[in-house]
Amino acid sequence: RVPWNPMRIRIRAAVLLVVFLVAAARVAPAQEAPPGVLPLDEFSPVFLGMYRKLMVIEDDIRRHSRTYGVDFDLARAVCLYESGGNAGLTSGAGARGYFQVMPPTYRELRVSTNLEAGVKYLAQMIRQFEREDRAVAAYNGGPGRISRGGGLPLETLQYVLGVGHYRAVLKQHEVSLRYHAARLQLATVERGD
Repeated sequence: RVPWNPMRIRIRAAVLLVVFLVAAARVAPAQEAPPGVLPLDEFSPVFLGMYRKLMVIEDDIRRHSRTYGVDFDLARAVCLYESGGNAGLTSGAGARGYFQVMPPTYRELRVSTNLEAGVKYLAQMIRQFEREDRAVAAYNGGPGRISRGGGLPLETLQYVLGVGHYRAVLKQHEVSLRYHAARLQLATVERGD
């Protein structure tokens, strides 16, 4: 028997909602997609749902990316990988929000939102390590671990590859993602719904 885990329940509820919404979109009368837009079934329903949530906050991510000199797609990829676009997510370790920033780091950064904290911290890691792959590894595993050198934990390697994959998908398929995700409606699922 698996112990009750509120985060796991929230993730499952969000996934079920996204699957339902994508299924509903597929049942809806088919519209002719603009030229160059890939078919809906080329994309994971979960990824489309995460992207749809990201669309709501992308203007803020873009603004903070400009302020701190971070590539917009890299910032979005980190946000997607960290929380799937869920503002209310809290990890078992205590990291919170869209960018899963730890409370002490948030306070140290002296910012007003989790979005700004994530982008500012990512910018600090990029400046410190002078390479985006090492900066992304430091974002996940901590700058101390990267500074010491040596091998990285499997989780951190997977994180770097996952963020890189998300970034590539965002860069290559932005038009198709936006077209399909814009047709999804977002709904908040509360405990007990």
